[in-house]
Amino acid sequence: MENSNNNFLVEFEWGENYPEEIPIINLDSFFNCHLTERTKATILEKLNEEAENNIGISMIYTLIEYAKENREDLTQGQLEREEKEAKEVEVAEKKTKEKKEHMTKKQKSRLQDRMVDGELPRGWDWVCLIRHLSQVGTEDERGTPIK
Repeated sequence: MENSNNNFLVEFEWGENYPEEIPIINLDSFFNCHLTERTKATILEKLNEEAENNIGISMIYTLIEYAKENREDLTQGQLEREEKEAKEVEVAEKKTKEKKEHMTKKQKSRLQDRMVDGELPRGWDWVCLIRHLSQVGTEDERGTPIK
């Protein structure tokens, strides 16, 4: 299953002793709001391990390439979570199928009386215009009731 939610944004901040020290790696941008804390921790852990292996040389480009090449592995926990959520949504949808309208016996009887050959007659729910206007009244263009 192709998933577009395995993208993430990594921010690097290097200090004055870079490349002799590991840069600060940050995943706390709004772009990463879909990532779980576990997934963020995995990404940070793996990038820090890679940075440890590259101390003494310029490593930002190497870390970016590592993240691009291993994106699926770094976000594996995220994909498992999304698959689990998708299954939960399917189960919830099955449970909340369309409920039937519950009618009283009297409502069913009235509906049955209106039936003609198993169907309701044409216009059974039309509103009688004359009766409706006698109850509501009429007004002219200015809003004054007509007598």
